[in-house]
Amino acid sequence: MAPIKALILGRFSSRKSRLPIPKMENKEPGFWKPQELVKLKVHNTSEVFVVHKEFACHHSPVFNAAFNSPFVEGQTQVYGLEHTTTRAVRLLVYWLYTQTVDLTLPNDDHSALKVQVSSLAELWVLADFLLIPRLRNDVLAAIVSIRREHHSLYMGCWGYVCAHTAPDSAIRRLLAHQVAFYLDADVFEAKRGEMGKELLSDIGLALMRERDVFERWVGRGSGRGTDRDGLLEMGPVRRPEEMFRVRVQDFMGVEDE
Repeated sequence: MAPIKALILGRFSSRKSRLPIPKMENKEPGFWKPQELVKLKVHNTSEVFVVHKEFACHHSPVFNAAFNSPFVEGQTQVYGLEHTTTRAVRLLVYWLYTQTVDLTLPNDDHSALKVQVSSLAELWVLADFLLIPRLRNDVLAAIVSIRREHHSLYMGCWGYVCAHTAPDSAIRRLLAHQVAFYLDADVFEAKRGEMGKELLSDIGLALMRERDVFERWVGRGSGRGTDRDGLLEMGPVRRPEEMFRVRVQDFMGVEDE
């Protein structure tokens, strides 16, 4: 006699049931449970942000795992955020609801711009911890837009970034690339003593990466490339007018939400 499982499968199987099931779209939260709220508490402060649980869990697998667990966060519906700032969490909550990075400045002075760039660096680190790739990408795009709009670079956040990200993180590569290709040489000469070995090393890597791209372009007929299983791969070739521009998409990760 055939196993019961095989009989059940044979009875209910059909041509229709074997058709591929369409993938569900990852839609934004729809306020199905507006009464369910969670709290995000900033470590060593009295600041607490109240957020709809549906939004927090939809965008962050870290929140989803914590608030739906038998652990303290699941019981209290409170998540303590360490190694971050109140301003970064405010930007996070704004993004959870709007899917945009708030670039509003309280005023147009230079000090406000410094605070904004530092806040974005803190937000990227927070998004990285919470596993939100879309937010990481949005922060990188915001950093580039600030440079283009205000024609200014602020590297005061570099120490924080180095302390909280891996050496080859996207934000470190982007910041180093911007310094390498947009900071005036005389300013670099005056400030390089303040930059530290990590930033100087990353600037050197940014220059070498662009050099490699340039050499592939000028020597595209010379047969140079990367050996892979006996084949020479030249890599992507860019037009000369594209050389040395910050292309934010080059630093973005995959949006795998």
